[in-house]
Amino acid sequence: MSDHPSGYETRDTSIRGIIITSVVTVVVIVILVIAMYDYFIKTREEVFYEQALKPQSPELKELRRIEDSVLTSYELIDSASGTFRIPITQAMGLIATESAGTTSGR
Repeated sequence: MSDHPSGYETRDTSIRGIIITSVVTVVVIVILVIAMYDYFIKTREEVFYEQALKPQSPELKELRRIEDSVLTSYELIDSASGTFRIPITQAMGLIATESAGTTSGR
């Protein structure tokens, strides 16, 4: 009949090799998942810093100062036609008063 004992063929497979390969594979996958998670967190924090927390540049601060002065100051635009620039808050109040149909006592 057969020279082989009952069970499995020990020369074809190694249970120890399969277990070691499986454990190494699981460990490598766990390490990769942890590394990718840390990379994701670091990248997300860098993007958040760039978008929300980064100090403003001096050029941007100067631009904002100029915009604020334009929006909150009076200026003669055209003396021939009598065109003036008034602060935005006063202009919004005048528009609201005109749309309500009443006149301001100013």
